[in-house]
Amino acid sequence: MKNFIILSCVFLLVMSINQIGKTQQKNCNGPFDVDLSDNTTHTFDDVLSQLGIATLQEFNDLKRQFDMVIGGTLLLDKPNQEIAFYGTRIKMLGNARIEVRNTTTLTLDNAHIYGCGTMWRNIDILNGTIKTRNDCTIEDATFAINAPVNSKIDLQSTHFKNNLYGVSIGGTGATNIQVSISECSFYSDHSFLSTNPIVVGISVVGLDYIALSPESGERNTFSNLHNGIVGVSASIRVKDSDFQNITVSYVLEDPNAWQKGGYGIFLDGSRSNLMSQIEDNTFSSKHTAIRSNKANINVRDNIISSQTGISLENVNRFWLSNNNIIASVAGIQLNSCNRAGRSFHIYDNMIDMPYTGKAIDVQLSDELEIRLNDIKINEQAKAGIFSRESHGVIFEDNYLIVGGSTDFENTGIHLESSNYVDVTDNDLEKLDYAICCFPRSTGIYSENSFGHYACNKIYGESEYVGFTNSGMEFLHMCDNSKLAGNELQGFGTKDLILGSQDFDVPTIIGTQGDFTNLKGWGNKWTGLSGGAAYNYSEFAIDDSRFLVNSFGDPDSKPAVIVPSANWFWDYLGATNESPCTDPDNGNNGPIYDCTDLVNKITMIDTTRQFDACQKAIWKYHYFKKLLRMKKLNQLSPGCLSFLNAYNNDVLVKIAKVDSAITHILINQAADSLLYENIMTTQSQLNTLHDQGLVFTPQYQQYMTLYSQLLADHRVLLETERNKDLMKVDSVKNVITTISVRDHCLQLLLNTFNVQLDYIKSDTLTPAQIAYVTDVSEMCPYDMGEAVYLARSIRSIVENVSYDRIEDCAPARVTPRSSGNMFTENKLYVYPNPVSDELNIAFEAKPNEKGAITISDMNGRLVKQFKLEEIDQSLKLNVINLNSGLYIVKYMSHSGVEHIEKFVISK
Repeated sequence: MKNFIILSCVFLLVMSINQIGKTQQKNCNGPFDVDLSDNTTHTFDDVLSQLGIATLQEFNDLKRQFDMVIGGTLLLDKPNQEIAFYGTRIKMLGNARIEVRNTTTLTLDNAHIYGCGTMWRNIDILNGTIKTRNDCTIEDATFAINAPVNSKIDLQSTHFKNNLYGVSIGGTGATNIQVSISECSFYSDHSFLSTNPIVVGISVVGLDYIALSPESGERNTFSNLHNGIVGVSASIRVKDSDFQNITVSYVLEDPNAWQKGGYGIFLDGSRSNLMSQIEDNTFSSKHTAIRSNKANINVRDNIISSQTGISLENVNRFWLSNNNIIASVAGIQLNSCNRAGRSFHIYDNMIDMPYTGKAIDVQLSDELEIRLNDIKINEQAKAGIFSRESHGVIFEDNYLIVGGSTDFENTGIHLESSNYVDVTDNDLEKLDYAICCFPRSTGIYSENSFGHYACNKIYGESEYVGFTNSGMEFLHMCDNSKLAGNELQGFGTKDLILGSQDFDVPTIIGTQGDFTNLKGWGNKWTGLSGGAAYNYSEFAIDDSRFLVNSFGDPDSKPAVIVPSANWFWDYLGATNESPCTDPDNGNNGPIYDCTDLVNKITMIDTTRQFDACQKAIWKYHYFKKLLRMKKLNQLSPGCLSFLNAYNNDVLVKIAKVDSAITHILINQAADSLLYENIMTTQSQLNTLHDQGLVFTPQYQQYMTLYSQLLADHRVLLETERNKDLMKVDSVKNVITTISVRDHCLQLLLNTFNVQLDYIKSDTLTPAQIAYVTDVSEMCPYDMGEAVYLARSIRSIVENVSYDRIEDCAPARVTPRSSGNMFTENKLYVYPNPVSDELNIAFEAKPNEKGAITISDMNGRLVKQFKLEEIDQSLKLNVINLNSGLYIVKYMSHSGVEHIEKFVISK
C-alpha cells in the first residue's frame, strides 16, 4: 500500500503587498520639471529642452531624477539609441501614452509611472525595446506595456499595480517578439478589482513561443487579479511563478471564457499546435488554477489550491504529472480531449478533495492513461476518478482512499458509457461499494461500459459486489467487461452476488443467457464469514477462489451457496488465480478468438426481448469491435473469415464509416518527426533562457531555426487539413450508397453527416444545431450510438454537458463555464469564422437602450451601434478589418449583458 501524504499548499509571497512600489511617493499635484500636459504629441527633444540638456548622451550620463507630466503622446524615436529614466516620476493623464519605435531602447531604472487614480493608456513598444530595473512601478494603465510586433521586453524587479493589463504581448500578425520577465509582481487592490470588469497580469496573443519565466530563479508574482496570464492562439512557458488570490469578476454578469476571470493561467488555442509548458508554480485561485481550451499543454510540478485545479477542453496533446492539488470541485477536469487519437497521460499527481466533487473528472475524452496518482476524497466527494463517454482509458496503479467517516456513498473509479477501459493494479480503500453496477456508489462503478477490471486491491470495510434489479444494459456493451485477478478484503458478514436473474440484465461478471463466455476468474475474496453467495447465471464462474471467513480459512467456497448451477468448474483448483501475471492465459490474449461474438451475432435475431432497431444497434456494436480488432491484427483466421463473409452487410458498412471518420479525426502521423524537432528546439531555447542568454546571438540562431520549423509545420498541417477535407467528401459519398430500413440506423447515418459537415467547416447551421439538439435528448437505450454522437457534437458546438440519464428520463442539459452557448445566449454571431459579411442577432427587451460594440483582443473599439437604432439584427462588412479574434458585446444601460467571440479569417 502506498502512503498517502497530504502536502499543505503554502504559497510564499516573494514580495509582500507593502513592498510594492519602493520608488518615491507619487507627485500628483506638481510642480513638474517637465510639463507635457497638453493633449498633443511630443518628442524626446521636448523633454531635453525643458530640462536644459543639450544631448541624449548628456541626459543618460547625468542620470538626473525629475518629475514629468504627460497628457498626450510622448514619442521616443532614437534609432539604435537608449533613453534611460533614473528615478523619474511620471504622471500620466487620461489620454497619455508613451510610444517607443524604430529600434529605440527605453530603460526605466527605479522609475515610477502612475495616473493618480486616473486610468491612462499605455506604453507601446513598436519595433523597439523596453528594459526595467531596480524596483520600477507602473500603475493605473489600461495596458501598462503593449508590445504588438517586432519588440524586445526585458523586465526585472518591476511592480505592475492596478492596471487592466500589466503586459500585453502580440496581436494580429505578431512576429519577432523576445521576452524576459524576472522578479516582477502583478497586483491590484480590492477596490480596483471590484470596480473593473477584467484585470489581467500578462496577455499573449498570436505567438508560437513566449517564455514568461524568470531567468535568474527570482520568482514572478500574480496576486489579487481576475486572471494571471491569458494566452490566445499562443504557446507559452510559465515557470517559477506564484499566483495568489486569483478571483472571478463580479462586474461582468454573464461573460464567456476567460473574461469572467478566476484563472491563474488561461490558454485559448495555439497557432501551431505546440505544447505550452507550465511547471514549478504555485496557485491559489477561486475558480480554476490552469485552464486550456484547444491548446496543447504540459503541466508538471505545480502546487495548486483552487475550486478546480486543472481544466482542459478540446486538447489533443498533454501531460499532467507530479502536481500537488487541493480542490473543492475537481482536481483535474477533462472534456472532449484527445478525440484525435493522440495518447496523453495523467500520472503521479497527488490530489486531495476535502469537499464534494471529483478528483479526476474525464468526459468525452479518449485513449488516455491515468497512472500512479494518489487520491484522497472526502466522504461526501462524488468520485475519485470519474469517466463518462470516454473510451480506451487506462486506470493503472492508482491509490484511492476515503478520509473521515463513510456515512455518504462515494466512488473510487466511476465509469459511465466508457468502453475499452482497463482498470488494473489500483488500490481502493474505505469506499462504500468496491464493485457495483447501478445505482450505488462504488470502488469501481461501471454503467453502460465495458473493459477489464484486473489485479485491483479493494479493501478496508468496502462492500464487494452489488447489483440492482436493472443491472447494466446489454445494448451498451457491458457484456464484454471482465473482473479478473482482483484481491478483495474486508471484515464481517458480506453477501456476494454473481451473475444475473434475467436474460436482459447482464452483469460484469455473470453470464448473459446461454451464449456468453464467463466473466470472472482468478479473484480472491476474503471476509465473507457467514455471508451468502448467489449465482443466477446459467454457467459456472471459472477458477475463482473464495476465502470465506475472517481468519483466512482455505475453504474455497462461501458459507452459504444459493446456486442455479454449479459454482465452479473446479472450485478446488483455482488454476488461474492471477491472470494479470500470465499473459498467455490472462486478461488479454495475443490473438482474439471471436467465438463468443460470432455466437452473439448469430443468436441476436432469435431473441424476443428487443425490437428490430435495438437488435440492429446490438449487432452493429459487435461488428465495430471486430473491425477495430482486425485493424490491430488481433483476429484469428476464423474470425477474419467470418467478418469477410459479412463484408457487404449494411451494418459492417456503417461500422466502416465510423472507422473512417475516426481516422479523419486522428492527426496524421507525418507531422510527428517535425513536431519532435520543434519540441527539441524549444527545449534548447528554454535552456538558454534559464541561463540568462535571451538576447545573445546563439539564442537568436535557435529562434530563427524555430521560426522556420514552425512555418514548415503550419504548411504540413494545412496540407493534411486539405487531405482530410477530401476524405470527408469521400466518406459522405459512401454514406449516400448505404440504404437502411431501421430508423435508428438512418438516424446514425444522418448524425454522421452532421459530424462530417462540422469537421469540414468547423461550424453548424441553425438547422443542424436543432437536429443534434433533438437527437441528443433521445433515449440512448432505444436509439443507440447516434444519441451519444449527437451529445458529443453538441458539447463542443454549444458547450453544454449532460446529467446522467436514469430510466431514459428527459436529459437535463446544463451550460458549462466557457465557450459559446447557443441555446443560452441572447446574442448570436454567425458565420464564425467569417471572411466577408458578419451577421449579428440579439434579443432585446422592449425599448431597451444600450449598444452593440465590437473590439479587438487589445481592447480597441472597432465598431459601435446603438440598440435603439437597429432592429435586433445587423450585418457588418469585415473585409477591411484585419484577420484575428474579436469580441462582440451586447451592453444595456446596466452594463455588459452578453459577450461573444468571432474570428476573421481571410
